[in-house]
Amino acid sequence: MNPAITSLIGGRSGQRQLQALVVAAHRAEVAAVVRKIVPSKHWEEAEQLGALGVLVALEKYDPKTGSDRVGGFWNFARRHVRREIRKWLDDGERGTRTKKAA
Repeated sequence: MNPAITSLIGGRSGQRQLQALVVAAHRAEVAAVVRKIVPSKHWEEAEQLGALGVLVALEKYDPKTGSDRVGGFWNFARRHVRREIRKWLDDGERGTRTKKAA
């Protein structure tokens, strides 16, 4: 996380609280992404990975360097949410792809 933000929120304890708030604030957006790309039986797991994507985005986000050029934190974070979910889908059989016949 941006060191300036960490110092403003009171160190590690404040950082964890901020992370929890950001993840909670974007829970509905993560759920909407999950429901578009993941079969319903895997929604709960995928939402956890979506939350991880939000945390990855929060770690990398810095409005000063232009990481919000495309319209703010959620537009930046959405790419990371999708990336985490897609990696998970690609790593195992989740019912989204059909195997090619051998």
